[in-house]
Amino acid sequence: KTDGILTFTRSEPGESYSYDGKILLTDKSTFRFYNKDFSPVTGSIDFVKGNSTLDITAEYTGPHKVSGSADETIKIKLTITGTISEPELAMDLYRKNGQEFVKDLRTDEQVRADVLSYLATGTLAGDQQGGTNSNPFADAGTSILSGQVSRFASNYLSQTGLIKSFGLELGGASVI
Repeated sequence: KTDGILTFTRSEPGESYSYDGKILLTDKSTFRFYNKDFSPVTGSIDFVKGNSTLDITAEYTGPHKVSGSADETIKIKLTITGTISEPELAMDLYRKNGQEFVKDLRTDEQVRADVLSYLATGTLAGDQQGGTNSNPFADAGTSILSGQVSRFASNYLSQTGLIKSFGLELGGASVI
């Protein structure tokens, strides 16, 4: 679920529209990334004459099978900031310890490798590599994110009924 107002203007028929506004993402919003539905998703997308900014947080909770012991529950938190043309993606990994989640304090690179591996395969990079966090998914996050955010904005705008097709370029990827 989203809320907000976008204003589209143009000075002459046939000219490109300019747009201003803000889309607010509520805790009932979802974000699909690596075929996983992240919810809740909160934050905003600000559209300001070609300088659109992102401030989005998305969470996914799921099971992690641990060899030789009881399965654990993990939580993945994505924080998406920056501009639409240059999004920045931070990933956090949490493991459930009793009733609360505890943040994984390893390096960003190690956490990113585990998160992307888990989302793609269901196992952490350390599980696959005998404890090392070398991972072919480690550099894929921002590229895939670009397409995901672009599709989200396009789908939202087409649901308004006023726009049948909307193209948004995001970090080199575009969706129309």
